[in-house]
Amino acid sequence: MKNQNLEVSQTQRINLILEKLSKSDYQIYDIIMQKDVNGKTDGTTVFAVDLSTLFLSMEECYTFLSKELQSAFIMNFIGELFVRANLEKFLDIIMNLSKEEYDNAFDSSKTNVNFGVFLEENSTTMQFMFHLSLVQSLITEDCKIYVQQQSQ
Repeated sequence: MKNQNLEVSQTQRINLILEKLSKSDYQIYDIIMQKDVNGKTDGTTVFAVDLSTLFLSMEECYTFLSKELQSAFIMNFIGELFVRANLEKFLDIIMNLSKEEYDNAFDSSKTNVNFGVFLEENSTTMQFMFHLSLVQSLITEDCKIYVQQQSQ
């Protein structure tokens, strides 16, 4: 008898991720703005998501979903979902920056549009790293949509 190929297609794995995300409460914790050796921030921000929030185990991340975790498209999509769901938390950080911190963090030469994603061995969390300029872009986008809706 031949061995059946048990490999699951990428579409099936992406559908699994979307299914699990649809059940998520999008809770994040440990929001940290990274600082350089001089104590200045460049806008790089890290937040953590408990894998149970995503209904994932570490084993699933390392085996079943390893290709997707390396995909910028998938991880940017997931990261942005979490930022959008927690926009107020990130806005609070921006609103509490001093003028100098704000100017340094939002220097246009330092923006980054991709998420970095980290899984630590024996951990139950997934960490996302991104630039706070995304929050400002999302708020601007929301304002444009609001103004368009009001003018109709």
